[in-house]
Amino acid sequence: MNTAIKVKDLNAFFGETKVVNGVNFSCEKKEVLALIGPSGCGKSTLIRCINRLHEETPGAKAMGEIFVNGENVLAHQVDPVLVRSKVGMVFQKPNPFPTLSVFENVVVGLKLSGVRTKSILEESCERALKQAALWNEVKDQLKKPGSSLSGGQQQRLCIARALAVNPSILLMDEPTSALDPISTAKIEDLIEILKGEVTILIVTHNMQQAMRVSDRTAFMLWGELIEIERTAKIFSNPVDERTTRYISGKFG
Repeated sequence: MNTAIKVKDLNAFFGETKVVNGVNFSCEKKEVLALIGPSGCGKSTLIRCINRLHEETPGAKAMGEIFVNGENVLAHQVDPVLVRSKVGMVFQKPNPFPTLSVFENVVVGLKLSGVRTKSILEESCERALKQAALWNEVKDQLKKPGSSLSGGQQQRLCIARALAVNPSILLMDEPTSALDPISTAKIEDLIEILKGEVTILIVTHNMQQAMRVSDRTAFMLWGELIEIERTAKIFSNPVDERTTRYISGKFG
């Protein structure tokens, strides 16, 4: 089975307001899928449903089915903490824990899951920092606060933190919107490397970024998934007129 994520009839609410409406799609293993669409169209809510973060907001709920490697993570008996060990998340702004060192930032998820063996933590930290293309820059600064790094380094530190627990899926919610062009290029290069190891869903407002990094692109509008197709096709010959208007800059 090559399907990493299968979303079926997903509806998400904030109170009585529906923000994701009947969404269906699947994502293959080791694929990069970009989600594009205007602000407020439900992109971030959709990916937050996949790792059960959406329901952490008071009054928020999700209905439907989301299969991660064959398991419905929205089922009542499923522990959200276990879901998040399989589905990592990187947010719009770098959010390292400011009082923790670089090392402690990377291994915090492992410690929360009960790992205490020093050698395992050290090996996992080095592996994750290498995966995040940050090891050579910080290997002599592991005891310094994570907040002492540059913005681009902090975002790669957050990626390392997500990777340390060996997730099979990485969700990225506009991970470069707060970064300069050089740091953005490093994150994009990193996505290209990581796609050989994990499945990546990236929310982006930058359509050039979607074209550069993704295998397929999905266009969302007002909570609905309008179109999903190979990235080259969706930007050159979309099926839906609303997709055409959005990517040509006529709204959004």
